[in-house]
Amino acid sequence: MEELGYMPEYMNTAGVQVLETMEILATSKVLKTIKGRYEFLRQTLPILQTGRSNPRYSLDIQTAIDRYHSMYYDKQPTEEALAALQNPSAVQLPELYSRALLRGLAAHVREENDAIQSLKRADAVTRRKAKLLETVRVAQIELDAECLLVPAYASAKAVLNDLEKQLTPATNQVQS
Repeated sequence: MEELGYMPEYMNTAGVQVLETMEILATSKVLKTIKGRYEFLRQTLPILQTGRSNPRYSLDIQTAIDRYHSMYYDKQPTEEALAALQNPSAVQLPELYSRALLRGLAAHVREENDAIQSLKRADAVTRRKAKLLETVRVAQIELDAECLLVPAYASAKAVLNDLEKQLTPATNQVQS
């Protein structure tokens, strides 16, 4: 972007996309979506940070916020989302990702447990639990890869390990 110069429309569009992404990270139950939005923020926030030194930046970001309000009149951006636009370099992405992973996984597990309760066949329950266990393991891999230095890493890891133990069939668990 630097070789092209500051582009107000790009800052405006990126600002709206960051607000949308922060909303999705706060509400999504799909780990693939959470991971994709985290990657988007990893790419976009440094570009916004570069543009922050331009005198127009505040005006363009305010335009992005106004545009977001007109597009999503029923949603209020969080303080964290607004702060990310004001100072993109201050965003602690691994911390944000860790919270989004745990929040999303918790919602997904609740939803799947409700679905499991309604299943009638034992083999269907077993398959659904196995699929859920795989999702928990994917979340563990992501947490280990991206959030190892996050202050809440140990507690997040403990939550995921407990979920894994709950979902692992007794015959597959190692006896202590």
